[in-house]
Amino acid sequence: MSAVRATPADPTPGLLVADGDSGDQRAIPPELGPNSLAVLSGPTFLYSNACGDVPTGSIGGLVHLDTRLISGWSLTVNGGELLLLRAETIDHYSAQYVLTNPELPGLPPNTLGLRRLRYVGDGFHERVELVSFRLEPVRVELRLAVAADFADLFEVKSRVRDRSAEITRDHAADGSELCFSYRRGDFSAETRVCCSKPADRIEGDDLIWELELGPRVEWQVDLHVPLPPGWGWSSRSGATSPTSSMAGPTTRCAGGLRTGRCCTATTWRWSAPCGSPATTLRHCGSTWRSRASGFCCPAPDCPGSSPSSAGTP
Repeated sequence: MSAVRATPADPTPGLLVADGDSGDQRAIPPELGPNSLAVLSGPTFLYSNACGDVPTGSIGGLVHLDTRLISGWSLTVNGGELLLLRAETIDHYSAQYVLTNPELPGLPPNTLGLRRLRYVGDGFHERVELVSFRLEPVRVELRLAVAADFADLFEVKSRVRDRSAEITRDHAADGSELCFSYRRGDFSAETRVCCSKPADRIEGDDLIWELELGPRVEWQVDLHVPLPPGWGWSSRSGATSPTSSMAGPTTRCAGGLRTGRCCTATTWRWSAPCGSPATTLRHCGSTWRSRASGFCCPAPDCPGSSPSSAGTP
């Protein structure tokens, strides 16, 4: 008989668990809204609200092999939540979000256009692009609030045990990476958030970029949450990871892929006509789909790709 894998809910398989460690199913779990989106690839999926955020305490997050590696992932501008213009899945493993800002102190509504393009495969990848439609430079604070609770998938649907005392942090002093580690019994896990452009500062578990954007000047950052060591993607058929072909350039998929230390980037840019911010952003949402495929490579027909099989061990 094969050994039972340790999980956050059962870190010592074979031993009895006290009754107090098992929670009843929550009658009314925090909802992500009717337009929530999920992207998945094999045993990895991310579930968020329509703006791409995962509010802390919700049922959303990044889950791999039944362990939630990310339990909070929220993007704000100048302390305010963003407004949704368009969101949709591109493929089962990728999604896009087109957002703008509400009225904020010193920042009129629809001043900024923000796009989030994400996919899951060999971990979680997200690109954030920001552009200003003001005629003069504008100062912006972009904040990404991150949380990791390492909950078991079944706990997420019932009651999540507080593991804060067992979670250690080793965030990079230069703002290039957040690192959360957890160990209990035979189970251990790690969550790293790598940035292509280091944050100007880290406050707690928040990455903060202080930006000055010129008229229609685009700023972007690529974020990558790699799988914990030894937690690589696998399937019963022995197929490789859906993103295994991203180790080097590919000619089957557009986008000019190139790999960095922690994340993969492409060279596509905004391709919307001039016009009002709201009109431009909506157009971006409709034209982005065809150009975003490069970042979300490989497509299902690319070498090394495989169909989704949620729950595959």
